[in-house]
Amino acid sequence: MMLTFFADYVYDFILLLSCVVAFWRYKKLDKATKIIVWLLAVSCISESVAYYFAFTFHNNYPVYNIYSCFELLIICLYFNKSIDVFRRTNVGLYIGIAGFLFGLADLFFIEKGSFYRGYAVFILVENIIIISLCLFALARMSLNREIRLVKQAHFWFAVIFVFFYCLSFFNHYVYDYFAFIDKNQPAETFVIIENLFANIFTYIAFIVVFLLIPKLQMTHE
Repeated sequence: MMLTFFADYVYDFILLLSCVVAFWRYKKLDKATKIIVWLLAVSCISESVAYYFAFTFHNNYPVYNIYSCFELLIICLYFNKSIDVFRRTNVGLYIGIAGFLFGLADLFFIEKGSFYRGYAVFILVENIIIISLCLFALARMSLNREIRLVKQAHFWFAVIFVFFYCLSFFNHYVYDYFAFIDKNQPAETFVIIENLFANIFTYIAFIVVFLLIPKLQMTHE
């Protein structure tokens, strides 16, 4: 479908642009936000490898499934630096390591077929962990009456993550249903396009936040 190919190329361009803009602002960032920059870099690399696997082996599920493990670990490291109580206890680090190891165990032992399709158990766990961390971070920030949330960079990063992973949670299971159970090709295509646009809007949001960094406050420097 032409729209799918067009959206896919737009997504690749926006992802690359978000990475370039993030590294451009790198010296102005606190330690937590620098972790997001490296998350964007890893995302760019994984997409490149996924394209290679798709054209060479006609299967890029292994790339995305392994990337998901690293994705969870990196995001947990971000919250470990951005949430005040986590910085003192390293709770985010422990959650990230546990999630990473569970992801590998799920990939190689629990859901061995996930090399040929998405693996549902880990995706469920990953989304629950990230959304929970986002909501906890937002709650902690809201308790500080001395700051304006909309002026905080970490507020917007948490909002972006909540938006993306709520949609990711929905899209993953809906796509699996239409692709492997219902065999509904039009509906499957619609979910793919919707997922691409969700990715595009997410990385556009990252670009906007990084461009506005000089006007935003870093509450956890």
